[in-house]
Amino acid sequence: MAEDRFLVALHELLSLEGGYNDIEQDRGGATNLGISLRFLQSIRPGATAADVRRLTLEDAQAIYRMHFWDRYRCGDLPRPLDVAFFSIVVNLAPTTAVRVLQNAVCRAGVRVDVDGIIGPQTLMGAASADRTELKRRLTAELSVHYHNIVAQNPSQRTFLHGWMYRAAALFI
Repeated sequence: MAEDRFLVALHELLSLEGGYNDIEQDRGGATNLGISLRFLQSIRPGATAADVRRLTLEDAQAIYRMHFWDRYRCGDLPRPLDVAFFSIVVNLAPTTAVRVLQNAVCRAGVRVDVDGIIGPQTLMGAASADRTELKRRLTAELSVHYHNIVAQNPSQRTFLHGWMYRAAALFI
């Protein structure tokens, strides 16, 4: 039986995300299994922190499959970029995540439009880029992005160490 790359990606993601927390500085609000209150409210209007706390692994799996893996075409990317991009698209605003990927593809020597849309051009560009260079460039792009978040909003410094670990762990 073929390996389900989504399940691999979900396992990797959950190893980074952890369980329930409600940290004051987290702009997404209460979070469980990596799903924030802000996101949950976008797909379930009226959701509360208690609803976030009650999320099960099965709930998270369904949400991640539909709203991230499938919607942002993670499975259409080459291995291991599929799993890495899934983690990025969950962690960042999705259009920002796509732009980070597109910038990395460009810096790896393949021209794509940096438009925040995960379409055929971005998928083909990612598939044709040198894997080692693309990994290096994607990690660097993500690291710069995280540092820029902190530079613009110092209250987010609390999260920088975890974000940098996440960037470094993408392709391990």
